[in-house]
Amino acid sequence: MTAETTGTSTAFDAVETSDIDSVAKSIWQLTEDVLELLRSRSTRAVHQQKKPDLLWLDDLTETQGNMVITVRRLCDVRPEGVTLRTLAETVGVTPAAASVMVDLLVKKKV
Repeated sequence: MTAETTGTSTAFDAVETSDIDSVAKSIWQLTEDVLELLRSRSTRAVHQQKKPDLLWLDDLTETQGNMVITVRRLCDVRPEGVTLRTLAETVGVTPAAASVMVDLLVKKKV
């Protein structure tokens, strides 16, 4: 038996589609906010427990991590050292961009 067959209406029938969309968007936004809060709290908890004198992967961006891996691999092949030009060509950036990336890694003491 439905509301149509009985001639009665429910509270749900009175809700407009736009209202449902609005509620759905609000729920989605709240879910994102809760997930962001959980992520930031868990990250803070990890940072409070780790040793400050060690490098942690979450201290590097993905690009910085890839740069470190690339430098290591190139040093295995070229023990005499790696030029910025070679590094830039391998990573696919300009030598100037590679220089900036290396400077940032040096500042992080990587």
